[in-house]
Amino acid sequence: MYYFAQPPDEINMRVSENIRKSTLFIGVATPTGEIRYGGTAFLVSVPGEDKGRKFGYIVTAKHILEELQREIASEPFVIRANKADGTSVEFNARLRH
Repeated sequence: MYYFAQPPDEINMRVSENIRKSTLFIGVATPTGEIRYGGTAFLVSVPGEDKGRKFGYIVTAKHILEELQREIASEPFVIRANKADGTSVEFNARLRH
């Protein structure tokens, strides 16, 4: 069940481990090259019409995208994913308009 307002007191609204494992961090590079993280996103997979085919998406809040557009325009931004072994991987992405 999804609650659009405050859930009933007896409901424990913990984020599931599967969701936590798919969390990404979004940041921008400063002029000195340091990455400043300021948002999160998550991964979703949507099955295609063909069996076995899936489409992956990175989902974030609208205000995160609006902030990226203001700060970096067409420049790449950074997405960081934490790995199971405790390390992380970063990659550059660009906004598509």
